[in-house]
Amino acid sequence: APFAEGSIFSIFISGLSNGQGIALGQGPLAGSLFIAGFPGRVGRITLAPVGLSVFASGPLFSFPEAVASAPDGSLYIVNLGFNPPRLVKTSPSGVPSNFAVGTGSQTNRAVIVDTAGNVYWSHPNGINKYDSNGNLLGTLPGPPDKPVYENPMGAAFDSTGNLYIV
Repeated sequence: APFAEGSIFSIFISGLSNGQGIALGQGPLAGSLFIAGFPGRVGRITLAPVGLSVFASGPLFSFPEAVASAPDGSLYIVNLGFNPPRLVKTSPSGVPSNFAVGTGSQTNRAVIVDTAGNVYWSHPNGINKYDSNGNLLGTLPGPPDKPVYENPMGAAFDSTGNLYIV
């Protein structure tokens, strides 16, 4: 729900279940929120007027968890329903395709997109960086005090380009 300091939390929209990840749409999808976590689908919440609909569905979304929005309007959804997990790219019109294959459900959970459209997806030894076509550009190493990432759940960039992993 939208809130400001001193405000009271309130329900913005009902009808959601099992929500796991949320992203604010960019590009042609600006003005919408996208919710991953519905079994078999990704939900879209339009902000003006407020409404809830299915944005994308099908077999590639057996257990969608995290979602990230790219500047061109593409969405990247982590699907933990496969072994190994998959990263699904969804076009601005809601058409899904496989983007990358992961290694393990406890480490392939965090996904984020930078302002240039590069996609960052967690894995046991760090964060893989892909271009928007799915080409692996490199790997950012994990924390020096950990042998592997344990269970990264989310990621964000700040205004200067620093990457944060939860």
